[in-house]
Amino acid sequence: LRAKAQRLAESLKVPADFLGRVTEDRKRREMLSAHAFIHGATVEGFPLSVLEAMASWRPVVARRAASLPEMLPSKATLFDTPTEAGVGLAALLTHEDLWRDLASDNARVVEAKFRWPIVARRVADVMESVANA
Repeated sequence: LRAKAQRLAESLKVPADFLGRVTEDRKRREMLSAHAFIHGATVEGFPLSVLEAMASWRPVVARRAASLPEMLPSKATLFDTPTEAGVGLAALLTHEDLWRDLASDNARVVEAKFRWPIVARRVADVMESVANA
């Protein structure tokens, strides 16, 4: 998928860096300097990297797989093929209003659903209900 995405970015003349694994400090710097975040994994339960991108006010272009459709706002750019990923990324690069809407929606979703106090409370509630069953 990475090679296909690189070729697609080149053919669409979309500037893109494919970094692979990086340190936490570099990840934060790169996230804040990125225009968008692409998550192409087909199997990953609940990708924290997507939440980090959302919390950093970055639109996410992600494969329609695993928990991603539930994590991302309904307007999120989801894809099934590398070509769709390229088209979604090109839309973000050429439509500032779309970029701004998705970035804002992502930040709101993280704030409303995925902050640690909210998640911890949900886990505690589940544990309590199991213990009392």
